[in-house]
Amino acid sequence: MRVLSQENSTNVSRERSLKQEDRAPLRQARAAPGWRRTASDSLLTIAGVALVTGIIAAVQLYPRLPSIMLSYLLVIITLARLRGSYAAVLAAVLASFSFDFFFTPPLYKFSIADLTADDLLDPWVFMTTGIIVGQLIVALQHRAEHARRREQETRLLSEQAQQLAAFQER
Repeated sequence: MRVLSQENSTNVSRERSLKQEDRAPLRQARAAPGWRRTASDSLLTIAGVALVTGIIAAVQLYPRLPSIMLSYLLVIITLARLRGSYAAVLAAVLASFSFDFFFTPPLYKFSIADLTADDLLDPWVFMTTGIIVGQLIVALQHRAEHARRREQETRLLSEQAQQLAAFQER
């Protein structure tokens, strides 16, 4: 009887380790040393914002589509989902400044002297919206991961209870 019980617990622990090994590359990527993670997040953020800025400039979308600035939110959301809070906040700040620098008059300057209320309000509202959206996505991701872990624990406990019940019936 004890041999059967030990085999069942061994099988359950093997299943746990296999499931943990499936997630190992993702955890290793997220648990990279701090400076490497920060550097890669920064480079991905710069590349994403530069790509969107380049597309808007190359196709000359801004004067024709005033709401094209919202396309930066795609970069913010993607980075928040894949890389976390730091990348999302950095993307929101860079997107706000790059849009201001490349597309609002006077072009290619950060003009502080002749700013109106709208000139100040638009980038700050966008940056605040981007930061909030990024933070919400990161929080949602954490909750989903927590729910997955709880589901896995519940499934393992259910399997063990079924095995114990079957063992007691014998």
